[in-house]
Amino acid sequence: MPVSRQKTDFSNQKIGGEKMEYENNKIIKNETICLKVSCFLISLFCTLISGLCFLTSILCCLPSGSQAAQIHPLNDLKVIEVPISQTGLTRIAVKGDRIADVFGMSGEYVMEADEVQGQVFIRPLEPALNPISLTVTTEGGHTQDLRLVPKNQAPEALILKVEQSLDAQKAEMSITRNEIEELLSALSEGRIPMGYRSVDLDLPNPDEPYKLIYEVKNDKLRGLTYEVKNLATIPWILAESGFAEKLNVDVLDIHVVAILMPKKFLKPGESIHVYVAAKSL
Repeated sequence: MPVSRQKTDFSNQKIGGEKMEYENNKIIKNETICLKVSCFLISLFCTLISGLCFLTSILCCLPSGSQAAQIHPLNDLKVIEVPISQTGLTRIAVKGDRIADVFGMSGEYVMEADEVQGQVFIRPLEPALNPISLTVTTEGGHTQDLRLVPKNQAPEALILKVEQSLDAQKAEMSITRNEIEELLSALSEGRIPMGYRSVDLDLPNPDEPYKLIYEVKNDKLRGLTYEVKNLATIPWILAESGFAEKLNVDVLDIHVVAILMPKKFLKPGESIHVYVAAKSL
């Protein structure tokens, strides 16, 4: 019938219009999502670029060819792994302490000991392919296991650092004048002050103009007795400042607090005892 046909055509037009409107909304929604994704990617790209620029600026500020030493805190419960040179000598030292012994497998390396400074120099034997396991003990009672990995690089010193406790740091800062005077007085009288312990020393070299012959220490101070002898053919005039400066140059990590020098004029062949108070490390 004509009426029914017209009604059917109208319904089809309405459905088609709704379908077209749905398709348009879908296209607009997809375009919105694409726009948000594009904005996110652009923002992420800008963040990465700014990060790379910041990293580049830091790298440019670093000195080229830096040969800084590798510093690690002592840890008796941990194996410290560090790269070392395949061909050059690597210096190993303990800041605030001295190396007493080094244990390792023979045939893997050659080692030279510096007994004056309490440090060692090590070089892998060729071909230097496998890591070297060492155990280092110090005069202060520390034990440190090391795993040295030979690399094609320039030699860098390995410095092991004794970390002080908070109580030890506070004690170091609270040294009084009376404590220093009592220590120097005891040294000059040949007695051990209360609260101090004697330190075992190596035999001194008789050819040295000044020799460390006695040492006591506690958590705050070290008491050092030096025998100074004029080996020259002319008189010596001594001074506390010059003696302290010489100790700071020749002895590793000594921090002189005070010096008691009973006599400052030495004839050829004459000797005296000089008493030094230094911070414990």
